[in-house]
Amino acid sequence: MRFLKLFFVIFVSIFFATLGIRAFDNIDNSSNSLLGSVFSFQNKKLCSDDAVFISMKGGGFCIDKYENSAGSSCMNKNPKNKRETDENIVFEDCQAVSVKDALPWRNIARHQAELLCSRAGKRLPTNKEWYKAALGTIDKNKDFRVNGCNINKKNAVGPRLTGEGKACISSAGVYDMIGNVWEWVEETVYDGSYNQRPLPNEGYIKSIDSDGVALETDRDMPDLGFFDDYFWINKSGARGMFRGGYWASGSDAGLYSLNVTVSPSFVGDAVGFRCVKDVNN
Repeated sequence: MRFLKLFFVIFVSIFFATLGIRAFDNIDNSSNSLLGSVFSFQNKKLCSDDAVFISMKGGGFCIDKYENSAGSSCMNKNPKNKRETDENIVFEDCQAVSVKDALPWRNIARHQAELLCSRAGKRLPTNKEWYKAALGTIDKNKDFRVNGCNINKKNAVGPRLTGEGKACISSAGVYDMIGNVWEWVEETVYDGSYNQRPLPNEGYIKSIDSDGVALETDRDMPDLGFFDDYFWINKSGARGMFRGGYWASGSDAGLYSLNVTVSPSFVGDAVGFRCVKDVNN
């Protein structure tokens, strides 16, 4: 019995010493530490298998791993126009889903995307949430690769299946944040102002705020520091926001690319969405 107690004490001492050493050794990369692994495991359990946990100050959220597509109960599996989206949405059993190897749901207005997210107990991401989830995605301005993000103008034939670009993945593990299809976010810009701040004119992005929104632009000169990403804007009236670019954007697409030119009710063949779910820690 005394031997067992001694063995237990030694085992516990070694375990916590190892925990401390690994935590210290990986202080700059907590995900590789034993302690970081514990938190990483907890974070993963906060989300379903089709979503990824994103940590933010004050908490975090789960974002769909893939661009949403029409579920098995939807009449039109690949809506080609507004009418087909309308036909899907009138049936309550029609759900938007985050799955690999499906065509993203396009031709959908922002309020319709919001409705579908709500059916799943989710919502559209804020602009800031989208930006945080997209961080780390490789943002090319040339030398496009087959397994990279779908933004190559030379081979522009339409969206590909979700998750097909294995290298088009953010640091958190979210696919296709750049290219394939534009993605709605929930904010509205009124007369060219975002969060009570006047937005710059259309052009190549030269600087950004903490939400990844352009502070300065240049109409003619691309900026390699922002991967030649472009900012589009119409400064009159109420304008919706979608991010990331689409399959034919070329180097104009990217982590910082943002389109603020259309009304929130706009429906287009190159605009889709994904959803987020709040996490209560």
